[in-house]
Formats: sequence, structure tokens, C-alpha cells
Amino acid sequence: MHMLIPHNLRIDLTADDTSCPGVVTVSKVSSSQLNRRGWPVVSKLRTSDTKGHGIVVTLSHDVNQIRSMLHLLQQVPPESKAVVVCDGEPIPQDMRDAFPLSLHALLRRPQPTDLIYLSAEILDASSESESVLGAALRNNAISLALPGPVEASRLPDPGPGSPTVDLAALRSAIDAAMAEASGSAMHRKCVESGLLLLWDFLDESHAISQTMEGKGTPRTADYWHAIMHRREPDLGNAAYWFRRVGNHPAFESMGSRLPDWLRDTSSPAEEPSRALESVLESGTFAPLAMIELCRAAQQTPSTAAADSYRRIQYVELLNLLLHPYSRTS
Repeated sequence: MHMLIPHNLRIDLTADDTSCPGVVTVSKVSSSQLNRRGWPVVSKLRTSDTKGHGIVVTLSHDVNQIRSMLHLLQQVPPESKAVVVCDGEPIPQDMRDAFPLSLHALLRRPQPTDLIYLSAEILDASSESESVLGAALRNNAISLALPGPVEASRLPDPGPGSPTVDLAALRSAIDAAMAEASGSAMHRKCVESGLLLLWDFLDESHAISQTMEGKGTPRTADYWHAIMHRREPDLGNAAYWFRRVGNHPAFESMGSRLPDWLRDTSSPAEEPSRALESVLESGTFAPLAMIELCRAAQQTPSTAAADSYRRIQYVELLNLLLHPYSRTS
């Protein structure tokens, strides 16, 4: 396969480097080959070197990290068409085992510093403007992750955030991931609303949750509606919808499992204890307290407290996405 790495990476990974199995040739990715979201565009990576070969792309500047991701890539079947290898595992272990494998790439929110493999077949079929991330997700990429915690910056922003993938590619990826999913139509719509919110498409998530206002037992769609307004931010509206949700079973699992989930995905140097104390009341998750934590994180985004909020919010999103699966399993 042909490998593409950052244009300003000072150490070259060469074809005879035994730490990089499977690499035939190596070239650099320039800024002109990136889209406005910072991802390489597939059509701009096609060269005589890539013809007939799959490509592997990363914008990481950490050579050891690149080598570790390449070695993990070797574990997938050789006939795989699309693979995403993430630097660090954001999904807690017990959730990872419970979610369908088809959702893992979407849940991990791949970043440009991760490693993406695309087969020659996908390269040839990709549109002129498609990014490597869009092509990977659209083709239901296999997803792997290096062990260890992740940077909080990988996780959804306390506020609206900014999408890193085209909406059409994400919707196609969601459809592919849900193709064999069991459950009701409402279950599927709730998962779609949640995944759109996870990827910072707030308006699109809102449009779906609005169609299910007050429906379902428990009111999972209203819970997604509340989180959307919390991030918007329209905190008063968020509080209204959380009151409409009532006592959702996802609050109980957050109350009992949240400390373990944070220990599983956070660096030992982080201290999310204050944030935990504020959102856990007598062993139960307190969504209105989460609104106040969100307000503080939006006001002071570059702080340890804001990072703790992002981690809590991320596992809250995963927990709610998992809820329909746990009910239908």
C-alpha cells in the first residue's frame, strides 16, 4: 500500500523500515490536499504511485504512534476495504462489548491524526470532493483503537461544535451501520438523532427528535432533544425538556457506572471528582446539575473542568445511544 504522512514530518517512514509492514511507498500530504475541515481529499491523493494500491493516511506527527497504528492495522483481514485506527480508546470497555461493531467507527469520532486505510477499489469509486474520512465511514469502515486514554479534544464540544465530516457521508455511514440493526422505527430514529448530535449536527438531530416529542416509554427522543438544547446553548429550554423526560433509566446507569467509565477513559493525571460530585446525587445522575456544569464549561472551555465535562458528556451520549440496544437485546 501507499502511505501518506504530513508534509512537514521531519522523519521519513521508508519502504524498508521494518516497523512499517505493508508500506510500499511513502509521500507527503500538503495543505493544498486538505479540505476546509482539515481532512485529505481522496481525489487529490491519487497519483501514479497510488495507482492499483490502497492508501493509508495519517496527519500524526508522532512517528512511534504511526508505527503502532500501522501494526494494529495488520490485524484486520487483508480483504478489508476501509479501516480506521484511532490513537487511544474513548469507548469504555463494557460499552464497547455491547455496541454493534458496525457503530464503533462512528462512536470513536476519528480525527486527522488517526490512521485511515482505503482500498484501491474505494479510491477509484470516491467522488472528487470526498474526504478520506467520508470515504471510510461511507464504506462502513472497520474500527480499531490503540489502548489508552484519549485527548478530551476528540470528544464533542460543550457547545455547538463544528462538524468534521460532510452530512451526506455521515448519513450514508449511519444507514450502513444500521442496516442490520434490530429494534423499532423509533429506536432507529433515536440512534440516528444521537449519532448526528455526537458529530455536531445539532439542527439535523433536532429535526428528528422533534418528530417524536412526548413519544415512547421512556422518552429517549426527548432526552436527545434536551441534550441538543443544552449544547446549543439554550439552557432554559434544555431544563424544560429534561423535566419532560422525567426519570429515564439511563440516569440510573449513569449514576452507577459513570465513575468507572471515567476511570476507564481518562488519564490518571485528570481529576474529574468535582464534576462527578456535581452531577451525581445519592448515586443517581442529575441532568439539571449537568446543565450548570455545561454552562461553566462553555464559559471557560480551556480548563480541566471543561475537559471533565466533555468526558462526562461523551459517556452520557454513549449511554443513551446504548439504551435502545440494551432494551432490544
